[in-house]
Amino acid sequence: MKRLFTLLALVGALGFCAAPVMAEDKPAEAAKAEAPAAPAAAAAAAAPAAAATATPTPPTPNKGDTAWMLTSTALVLLMSVPALALFYGGLVRSKNMLSVLMQVFVTFSLITVLWCIYGYSLAFTEGNSLIGGLDRLFLKGTFDAAKGEFSMAATFSKGTPMYELVFVAFQATFAAITCCLILGSVVERMKFSAVLIFMVIWFTFSYLPVAHMVWFWMGPDAYTDPKLVDELNAKAGMLWQWGALDFAGGTVVHINAGVAGLVGAYVVGKRIGYGKEAMSPHSLTMTMIGAAMLRSEEHTSELQSRETISY
Repeated sequence: MKRLFTLLALVGALGFCAAPVMAEDKPAEAAKAEAPAAPAAAAAAAAPAAAATATPTPPTPNKGDTAWMLTSTALVLLMSVPALALFYGGLVRSKNMLSVLMQVFVTFSLITVLWCIYGYSLAFTEGNSLIGGLDRLFLKGTFDAAKGEFSMAATFSKGTPMYELVFVAFQATFAAITCCLILGSVVERMKFSAVLIFMVIWFTFSYLPVAHMVWFWMGPDAYTDPKLVDELNAKAGMLWQWGALDFAGGTVVHINAGVAGLVGAYVVGKRIGYGKEAMSPHSLTMTMIGAAMLRSEEHTSELQSRETISY
């Protein structure tokens, strides 16, 4: 019996001695279990901070917008060659048909080249309220050959850019057809060389200032703070500051070319033999074809111009 009590006492003593050891082991094990959780919690807390400080990805042009802009550029090109050339050519005498075709074709080509050299820069870069600067001379900065990156142009919606070269091409066709429109008022009365000299002068000193005054502004992405509104508006073109909204070229193209054509017809005067010789149109069929092409393609280009401004 004594041996039984002695054995129970020994077991009890061992249990009391082992309890503190087990109690000390449990916090250690808990600490070991909690140790990996601490870095994980720290990483989770740091993730939002890293996301907040990360540089946001710049928006990229929509492929559909780019495709439609290029399509519209091709349509405006067709409005000049052959649509406008056929329209004007059918209204003159047969002996002057080739002259009209070549005047339209070469004028369009010449203005397109001048647009890429200095026209785009003077019309659509920051300068003053009357004319732009030379930041895009020879289209400098529109493409980085080293990085293979294209510069972006703003539209009328924030975060909706387009490739600047696409915008350059689209606006080039409008500049060229505006100059071609003037030819209808002086056909059969000017030498070919005189036409080209006049177009260079008029494009430089009339079209480009008007295009800058009406169409140039800093774009919606520049308006990041209400405090910058007055400063940014002061950098826009003069007519833009006055509230002019020309969505389809009514001012820059039609009024501009119309006034130039009226003045040109008055200065050059009547055709030699007018009122004495028959000067009836030689092919109203060509005129009808050209007019139909102009009407349909002009409607499409107007829709594109409005979409470019609204999206």
